[in-house]
Amino acid sequence: MTINQYVQELANSQASLIHLQEGLLANQALMKQETAQEFIFDLRDYADSLAIVTDFVDEPVVDSKDAAELSAILGEQNQLLHAIIQDISQTETFFNQKGGELRRTLASLQGVLELNGLLLQDNRAFQQILKQTGEQTVEEPVEKSSFFQRLFGKK
Repeated sequence: MTINQYVQELANSQASLIHLQEGLLANQALMKQETAQEFIFDLRDYADSLAIVTDFVDEPVVDSKDAAELSAILGEQNQLLHAIIQDISQTETFFNQKGGELRRTLASLQGVLELNGLLLQDNRAFQQILKQTGEQTVEEPVEKSSFFQRLFGKK
């Protein structure tokens, strides 16, 4: 695979992770527990941090995932991040980045990789919380309409 393909795969995985996080955020039973709430917010921060490289590629494809697949998603992203870091460190340019800018991107990706590892560790406790609450499925995020949208029946 080329570096562009790795980054596109990461962007697709990022979009799926954000969709999953939004579904978890909509789950009232989980949001009542502080540990789960912190994990869900950390998940979003991590997903947003992937934009350091995913902003360079085409619109991602969102694939709906279940909370039980979270470990697999994070593991896949870990592998993709390693491959991207490996490829960037062996090239002189990455999406028109050179020199110091390229080094900063590499350093940022190393930090994102650390976040990934921490989330993989925290995921074990989060999966236990899911089992305890019996919340194995993720609710679809609900779009809330404003007062005027409900009043006039428009979106």
